[in-house]
Amino acid sequence: MKVTICGGGNIAHALAGMLGNNKSLDLHVLTRKPELWANHLMVELEGNTFFSITGTVTSSFSTAIENSDLILLALPAFARKEVIEKIAPFVKQGAWIGAFPGMGNFDLIVSECFKNSDKKEITRNMLLYDTICFFGDDKIKKLFNSHFKYDFKFVII
Repeated sequence: MKVTICGGGNIAHALAGMLGNNKSLDLHVLTRKPELWANHLMVELEGNTFFSITGTVTSSFSTAIENSDLILLALPAFARKEVIEKIAPFVKQGAWIGAFPGMGNFDLIVSECFKNSDKKEITRNMLLYDTICFFGDDKIKKLFNSHFKYDFKFVII
């Protein structure tokens, strides 16, 4: 499964550390400053240490996004719409798009960016604390449980 994290700050690093710890994931990072990233990360979270190896770390939208199954935006709320508009041409049919931390109207922003597209993306709004909160059914819970080595609590809205 190809997972792409969009962002370069603290949350992006934490996600990369946790997700990259799972060798079954093909993890990539889209950031404005790829030269500041290393492909080997160590993240400590609540007494757990995650060692991660990332694939591509790039500023190229097409390289990072093409064929991604899960796209996670770890960006400030004000930057999300612009980034979604830039990645939209490269998002494959059926990809999941989420945001950390979660925010109201994220699903509406994604829908707006894809309104003229024939793609029918599944969008989710997620919070990175000890609880992941999202809209929809329990498919994402199964996805996270099968790929993370961290015990998340889930709230389905």
